[in-house]
Amino acid sequence: MGASATTPSAYIKQLINAAYALRDRRRALTRMVNPIIGKALFLTLGTSIWIWMQAYVKLQVAIHGEKVLKPLNRTIPNDFYSESFGRHEYSQLMNITMHYVTKGCDVERRPVILLLHGFLDFCVVAPDLRGYGNTSRPKDSGHYLMTNLIEDVKGLLHKINPQRKRSVILVGHDLGGMITFCFATLYENMIDKMVIINGMHPLAFTKQLFRSLNQMRMSWFTIPFRHPVVPEQYLMLKDLRF
Repeated sequence: MGASATTPSAYIKQLINAAYALRDRRRALTRMVNPIIGKALFLTLGTSIWIWMQAYVKLQVAIHGEKVLKPLNRTIPNDFYSESFGRHEYSQLMNITMHYVTKGCDVERRPVILLLHGFLDFCVVAPDLRGYGNTSRPKDSGHYLMTNLIEDVKGLLHKINPQRKRSVILVGHDLGGMITFCFATLYENMIDKMVIINGMHPLAFTKQLFRSLNQMRMSWFTIPFRHPVVPEQYLMLKDLRF
């Protein structure tokens, strides 16, 4: 027997779904702007927030004193450095010292999963990217360009997988996803698989950033956070209440 014909109710449902899809598409288009105008809007937004951020930090320091910039002291849990949860290691890469945690790497032939910010039968490595955690924090914003972040990953893989005896799965989340895309483009021979979690391709992100008002609103921090000192002070105000 041939396939049954579409029932009237199913056909109506398809039309309704198509109408909803068209409505959502139109709504998305109404939030798009010309890329040139969008870039000007985004730079204006970011610069305005940067000026406000400086003023806010200075005001809080004037009212509460320098103590408002210092988070409360917190003790490190006793089990934080327990090797049952992973081994803390450091590696000297180019111009930074990178901190990372490994788990299950005692068996040499296990594949490496490199997590950019458990898995039985895998050697898991989770590094702090430059500027985060216990990894070095260069003061010059130029040190945080994507080229340096990519080379950090390359250097770390040379350290933990020097003879390439293990296969490597590179997992990137959010910013780590962008780094993973770029790394796979430049050094595809160094990894076997890659996983992107809630991440975006850098070119798609840049295109969307200067066209979508929603994306500008969600990415406001990228301009003021390029400046030294004040953004960290802003985040640390009132015991990290940001």
